[in-house]
Amino acid sequence: MGGATVLVLCNLTPAALRGVMSAGMLLVASTAEGELSMLQVPDGAAPGERVTFPPLQGLGFNPDEGLAKRKVQKLLKDLHTDADGVVCSGTAPFTLAGGVVRSKLLNATVK
Repeated sequence: MGGATVLVLCNLTPAALRGVMSAGMLLVASTAEGELSMLQVPDGAAPGERVTFPPLQGLGFNPDEGLAKRKVQKLLKDLHTDADGVVCSGTAPFTLAGGVVRSKLLNATVK
């Protein structure tokens, strides 16, 4: 895992996790059988690059403010991978400048 580029949901309302304050969440794909897989960002993705997808605007997201727990729950409710492994919210793909975010797990839940 050393040197891996990962996708982190940032600017969450800070919360204590095991006594440590956190304002981010690592997203992974998972199957009903419990298999987990890190999400794969396109080659050349820059650290700090923002993921775009239309449902994010529908949540009233402001990147300069924290994302409240209820908005995060609404966002995560619809995250999945499609039959090609593309990470989507509903039918809208998670997109970076270099392409879409993927997982090796097909038709999986993202959380």
